[in-house]
Amino acid sequence: MILIKTKTKESEFTVNGEESNKIFDIKKERGAVFNKSIKYELKVQKTVKDIIIKGSASTTITYTCSRCLKDFNVFVELKDLLFSYVIEEVGDFVDMTPVIREEFLLQIPIRPLCSPDCKGLCPNCGKDLNEGSCSCKTKNKISPFDILDNFKLD
Repeated sequence: MILIKTKTKESEFTVNGEESNKIFDIKKERGAVFNKSIKYELKVQKTVKDIIIKGSASTTITYTCSRCLKDFNVFVELKDLLFSYVIEEVGDFVDMTPVIREEFLLQIPIRPLCSPDCKGLCPNCGKDLNEGSCSCKTKNKISPFDILDNFKLD
């Protein structure tokens, strides 16, 4: 857990550390796995009524490409994190684990791609088209929209 002590005499201090990747609790089927621990550096500033927390956090996420189904790693760094809490409402500690967890989860793309020009898999034989073309014959399906190709406006 990433805990910030609020009952302290210091008005400014820094909290550095590393948190286990188990805080994410994501299964491989979701397309992303957090394999490495989360490193964080948080600067805490206390005022009379508030506690302001600024900082950064980073980890490496393993994604599964939505086109070719290969795994690839991406280093994710959250910069400029900023949180504010009312001291009277938080007690002795502020648990930053859920909010940092949420910030990382928001970084997961809906359809991760290993590269923007990933060609994916052949829908017939399943060959990875990034490694070369396959020997499948492409079937020309008749589409009801084919007639629009010859449509002329006069």
